[in-house]
Amino acid sequence: MARFDMEFLRACGVPEEQAEAVLAEHEAALSEALADTVPRAEAKRQMDEALEEALAGVDPEAVARLEAERDMLRAIGGEDFAGVKPKFREQVYALLEKGEGAKPLAEQLEELRGKFEEYFISGQRAQRMPRFGGPTRGSMPRGDMSAAEQFSQAWGFGPGRNG
Repeated sequence: MARFDMEFLRACGVPEEQAEAVLAEHEAALSEALADTVPRAEAKRQMDEALEEALAGVDPEAVARLEAERDMLRAIGGEDFAGVKPKFREQVYALLEKGEGAKPLAEQLEELRGKFEEYFISGQRAQRMPRFGGPTRGSMPRGDMSAAEQFSQAWGFGPGRNG
């Protein structure tokens, strides 16, 4: 940020009286602009108070349910659940142990794969994509031949093509 002070104005060749007038006007405009601002510490204190007031009337069980729902959505949307069929992800999540002494997620998912194979995408099953029409042959025109030659080549006319 540029410094806007008496030294700067003197260095720019502004006379003393005009520099003082400019600085006084600048100070007044700055004071007016900052009149409605709140210091950072005061703003943080006000936000903390508002949060405490908002949470005072909230049911702790409802907060716990929302947090559990949030955790489930984060988990089933992650890479660990990529091998689980989308329609069974919530059921698989419900079968997992979630306490502090629980096994790692990958290990639990592997155990569930053995018990509930139908919930998981099998690794051997290749995903088949539908094919419409015949195979693609040729390439895009490169612009190194005339339009007549391109037409003849595309439709199979011309020398060497029995035409």
